[in-house]
Amino acid sequence: MNYDINKLQELLEREKIAKKICADLNHFTDLQPTLNKVIEYIKELAKCEAVAVRLYNNGDYLYYAYNGFPEEFIKKESSLCVKDEKGNNIMETNGERFVLECLCGSVISGKFDPALPCFTEKGSFWCNDSTYIKADYEKHEKNNHIRNYCNICGYMSVALC
Repeated sequence: MNYDINKLQELLEREKIAKKICADLNHFTDLQPTLNKVIEYIKELAKCEAVAVRLYNNGDYLYYAYNGFPEEFIKKESSLCVKDEKGNNIMETNGERFVLECLCGSVISGKFDPALPCFTEKGSFWCNDSTYIKADYEKHEKNNHIRNYCNICGYMSVALC
């Protein structure tokens, strides 16, 4: 068999990183430093500029661990809740949870159309050029506002799961 040595080395490196991630998650005592380490591994593995993890917090899904995003971005984009004119979170009509906006909110709440480009059948989202996402998405999903701040900040490739 003839293997491409570069491809083999890449696969071995990915496996090594995956094992580090599993080891850290299996032995953590404090979640935040562990997640910070895991997202460093993910950045290395994916060769991307920025990675973040959101966790549920009182009805919202705030950034909990992140690497590569400026503090200004994290502060502005942390909350996914739609606010009223007084700055209060708006509840869904059924009163069960807050209304979440933007693509992160769509993925987290499971409210998406899998027929739309960039969404997987199970609800993950991925695109390599976020320039056209806002117009395309809002044309089909009239009930969800896309902030477009990722694109404004220059993040062209976006993956959400």
